[in-house]
Amino acid sequence: MKKDPSKIILTFTATQWYCMPDAFMKMAQEIHKENMPVTWQINYETAETECEQINAFHEKYGDEIMMIGGGGEKEKWQKLFPWSKLNIVGGARPSPEGASSLEKSGIEGVWGYCDFQTGNDGITHWGCPWGMFRLSKKVPFIPSTDSDIIGIPWTLRDIHKTYSLNQAINFCTDPIEHIRTKTLDKGDNISFFQNLFDELLENTAWNERVYACIHEECDGPFIFSGKETSNEGATAEQSELMYGMMRNWIRYAKRRGATVMTLAEAVEDYKAVTKGGVLPSTLLTRDKHHGRIFQYVLPPSKGTDLGEFGDAGNFPDTIFHYDKDCMLIFRSPSMQPETVLDYKTQTVTEKGGYPRQQELPYIRGWECNRTDDEKTFEYRLSSWVSIPYGLFEWGNFEGWKVKATNFDEVKIIGNRGMLLRFEINLKEKTAMEINDEMARGMKYFVTLERE
Repeated sequence: MKKDPSKIILTFTATQWYCMPDAFMKMAQEIHKENMPVTWQINYETAETECEQINAFHEKYGDEIMMIGGGGEKEKWQKLFPWSKLNIVGGARPSPEGASSLEKSGIEGVWGYCDFQTGNDGITHWGCPWGMFRLSKKVPFIPSTDSDIIGIPWTLRDIHKTYSLNQAINFCTDPIEHIRTKTLDKGDNISFFQNLFDELLENTAWNERVYACIHEECDGPFIFSGKETSNEGATAEQSELMYGMMRNWIRYAKRRGATVMTLAEAVEDYKAVTKGGVLPSTLLTRDKHHGRIFQYVLPPSKGTDLGEFGDAGNFPDTIFHYDKDCMLIFRSPSMQPETVLDYKTQTVTEKGGYPRQQELPYIRGWECNRTDDEKTFEYRLSSWVSIPYGLFEWGNFEGWKVKATNFDEVKIIGNRGMLLRFEINLKEKTAMEINDEMARGMKYFVTLERE
């Protein structure tokens, strides 16, 4: 398996929650310096005011439109932007209500999902996949094949730090958040993004797509006339550092070979690749930023109070995996997942997060035997619950391939490990069969051979 930078889909989204032509023009000027198309998230009033300039930007740079609202007004939007696909709506708090009506009106994507976020800005999407995913009609932020609408992330995050610290805001690619942390990227210093992008690039070897969605509100860095700071609190110096940061992020990703798309193009690409299914994602993540960061939002990182600098490392290598049936998170060196989310249950907590599976299978036996250029891993598991599940065998698997297995899927992750996915289904078994399997353990195996 080889790295392929073209599998990284790079998008840039700029939001105007209300009409702000000066901030809009400044954002366009800065991003277009990198010959990067902007997907503008705007309401209809803003669209009317800025349509002439956006039409010109589309002609020159390929800019696109994402509607705040839409629905019955789509025909009006089409008159302003006859070239636009107008297939995406956006907002701060996506929900499943109206998914069927959105499909009927030709909407194919909903922007604004915040993976692993808990509470900040009143948004809890804990349990939401990273990247793009086909959206469930029953639960607002998990994958399913029952919909033709694609969920789109608010912004790219370092999920290793986000999960480890229980803090989704500090480690995202929203420039104002880097200024607020006081220790991450600024202007020409983009070590955070470089390390994160390089990790995404490594993961293209075993993923069909990896998404790098960058975002900023137009008034995040922009300082309006007569004001000393932006609406987000950035000083004049910080404003320039933020614009420089965005340009340098885009420049680095393009130079490394990422495929540039608008959100509309990315949604169409996702649907073409998946053909009605959910694209699984398996990310090997490592500790990248060491040092301390300033805590400025609730909930603060583990063990830290607001207004303090808290440690940002070190944490063990972690595998993040999701598919249409579950999310599994493995921390080295544990073989069993630390977190299991059973997407099949299609339920949600009262506070909006997705529940962890509490009752998990356990391993009764585990061994590996090798003869010459073959080796076989055997496992015996007991379970009282039906559940989509998996194991991760840490080690060096470079140069090995699967010869035989009774797992549903085996994915070798470079020279770092092997993901074993399977389904435990007890519903068709008798009580006696279940008791026998509890006593002996259900047997699973995988045999590898040298490539």
